[in-house]
Amino acid sequence: MVLWPGPRDALHALDARTGKLRWRVGFASQPLSPLVDGERVYVQDAGGTLSALALRGSAPPRRLWSLELGTISYSSPALSRGTVYTAAGNTLFAVRDGRVAWRVRTGGLIETSPAVASGGVVTIGSNDHTQYGVSPDGEVRWRYDIGDLTYSSAATTPDGLVYFGDHRGQVTALDARTGRLRYRVIGQGRTASEKNVGVWTMPVVDADHAVYFGTHLGHVHGFDARGRRLLDVDLGGVVDSYPALTADGTLIVGSESGTLVALG
Repeated sequence: MVLWPGPRDALHALDARTGKLRWRVGFASQPLSPLVDGERVYVQDAGGTLSALALRGSAPPRRLWSLELGTISYSSPALSRGTVYTAAGNTLFAVRDGRVAWRVRTGGLIETSPAVASGGVVTIGSNDHTQYGVSPDGEVRWRYDIGDLTYSSAATTPDGLVYFGDHRGQVTALDARTGRLRYRVIGQGRTASEKNVGVWTMPVVDADHAVYFGTHLGHVHGFDARGRRLLDVDLGGVVDSYPALTADGTLIVGSESGTLVALG
């Protein structure tokens, strides 16, 4: 199945081969990107409620539990060792078996999703201009001063790096254990005439640590592990949907120009 958080505040299940609708489940507000773990689906909606659904083949799923975490959310859940991590308002939550295990409040609204790095550190960016690294038991291990807002959810790598973008057009990589700076590139900096240069997408990192990301200016940028530019493609519209990298190295990116592009 393809699970699609589509219109009418509903999660749609589509047959992957034919595209036909199998079932639809409604929510109190717009569902965000779902997370599938075996036969269970976790869905956060824009109203701040996290739900767990049990899949039942082609039949509509059974709702196991719902948990009201806040009144607004831009965050899709992440999962590690049975714990679901998500955010609502200015708070990062850890949820186990439908109950809040712990919470970490930040100084600003969170408009990103959490990511879990190797070693279990949970990282998330907040509009208090800070990227956080939190241990699996809820201890804030480090804070990194971004210097601006961020709508860019972090990408993590198996060797313990955390990549994220910011409104200045930069992508930064930190050591997930310590929060120390390891790498920084910039797609296009602000100028007197153009200030909306921010990275609004999650970066995509390949096996060679090349990083790819889209910007509010409508460009897709790529840099290698040494910070050398690999590509700069103008898609003609704001890029705020997350790019995807296929197994053969093709980068799939959509933009507000209404076009889906495949970059070889």
